[in-house]
Amino acid sequence: MTNRFRVRRLVAEHPEILDEPIERPIVVTGMPRTATTLAHKILAFPEGNRAPLMWELQATDRADIDPKIRKRRINVARASARFGHFFSPVLPDIHAMEPESPEECVFAIPHGRNQLVTFRMPGYRNWLDEHDFLADYQYYKTVLQVLQFGAPRRRWVLKSPYHLEHLGVLMKVFPDAQIVWTHRDPNTVMGSWCSLMETGVAICNREYDPYQIGEDWLGMLSRMVDIGRDVRTTLARDRVVDVSYHQLTANPYEELPEIFRRLGMEFTPATSRTSPTSSPAPA
Repeated sequence: MTNRFRVRRLVAEHPEILDEPIERPIVVTGMPRTATTLAHKILAFPEGNRAPLMWELQATDRADIDPKIRKRRINVARASARFGHFFSPVLPDIHAMEPESPEECVFAIPHGRNQLVTFRMPGYRNWLDEHDFLADYQYYKTVLQVLQFGAPRRRWVLKSPYHLEHLGVLMKVFPDAQIVWTHRDPNTVMGSWCSLMETGVAICNREYDPYQIGEDWLGMLSRMVDIGRDVRTTLARDRVVDVSYHQLTANPYEELPEIFRRLGMEFTPATSRTSPTSSPAPA
């Protein structure tokens, strides 16, 4: 809520923020644990691109904020990440939280299934199934406009598996977006994702049913894929770039040039030497 009030205040003080164009964003999505995190970091690496960082999504502000305030907010985000890592020492190996690294859009989108990763809330889950996410994505666009205001314009690279469920709304808010859809064997995805979900649930619950975790997320992930596939049939073929988890992680230097080309980007020797093309646990 603090962040939302800050965003609203900044827009009230500088209405021109809403004139900032968010042009041709790249949106990485797909089922979780399909190398969306790896793809996100690789595509955000080129100089002309930009991804929102974890601390920016938690404490959104203009690019020219006081360096002391910036440092303080980064430290708050770092303390928050350490809190989670302390209570779950395996979390950094599964999905590390790094305040100054590209992070998922869910940190700024007001509502979503990410709220269900630590608690089972059937009523909220049912509410999400009926909720119109247009206002959520419009607000998220405003967050990006605030972060861009007063800074050199670069191409945004966004990421969340949950975008899969909201591709229709996303394309209304970002009509020229290009989608990068990552793929992996669903059986492997479910095992990896449920392991991560059990880690999150165990932090906040003394008792839980792992079978319930599996049943809940099988239903939710199936719904996400079904909706995403339906929306995809309405999009031009060049708007979606498919990426194989196994090909990306096993042969990144063979896969990336074609991915970059389809996104209208140049894969240069400098990119191939220094981009983050490896990860201990691609997510």
